[in-house]
Amino acid sequence: MYRLIACDIDGTLIRSDFKISDYTKDIIARAMEQDVHFILATGRIFGSARVYARQLELSAPIITCNGGVIKDLKTGEKLYGKPIEKELCKEIFKILDEGNRYFHFYGEENFYSERLIFDSQRMNQWNMTLPYEDRIPIMEVRDPYSIPDKDPIYKILFHAVEPEERKYYSELFSSMPGVTLSSSWKNNFELCGENVNKATAVDCYAASLGIRDSEVIAFGDNDNDIDMINYAGLGVAVANATARLLGVADYITASNDEDGVGKAIEKFILGGELFVKA
Repeated sequence: MYRLIACDIDGTLIRSDFKISDYTKDIIARAMEQDVHFILATGRIFGSARVYARQLELSAPIITCNGGVIKDLKTGEKLYGKPIEKELCKEIFKILDEGNRYFHFYGEENFYSERLIFDSQRMNQWNMTLPYEDRIPIMEVRDPYSIPDKDPIYKILFHAVEPEERKYYSELFSSMPGVTLSSSWKNNFELCGENVNKATAVDCYAASLGIRDSEVIAFGDNDNDIDMINYAGLGVAVANATARLLGVADYITASNDEDGVGKAIEKFILGGELFVKA
């Protein structure tokens, strides 16, 4: 019996138009009516994840920044936080600057970037479509090195596209003490604090409810979901997931644009089917 659903947002729960289908909303609501808990576990900052939590009428906390921050949905209180050490943040900024890398980074509430281009520009455009009370503070900063002294940083995202670039930065940051390297898209890398990942955060929440890992279903689409997929009793990849995630998932559902999350919940929660690991 599954008692907790942990779900990524981008590329998993939401469609390519950044919306949750009415079908999936209904399925999630029906699952929660059966006393199944549902928690979002995302690489996003809290404010941009809160929009979807409200649409689903959730009451659970939100796991953000790949597990670096857990915040109460209703009060905004930080329940857990593990930032990147501030001097290490500055060292990373220096490496990325010297490599002419685009990057942006997250405080607990604030989204920072030197220039509103690429992901920052897209985030700003999406942010401006939201009601004023749902918008997140997006800050264009001239001196990123001064920010960690004032606001703990929980995630740094940077672009690296070419195979040789990706190999170089993967090896560099994988061996750097104090950080955890992951990726949420084919052109990026994400850096969080030491031993920060979604699995650890989900396990923390599950333990608070007396729920075992075997009673958890987790959904994801990208490499930053791998730890969570491996942790869960049933790790589900949407069909549009990366090859690495598809390779470790217990079950592959339909894509995010074909209601993959809703269909798997209907099968394993509402339909009562139990997946038996090989």
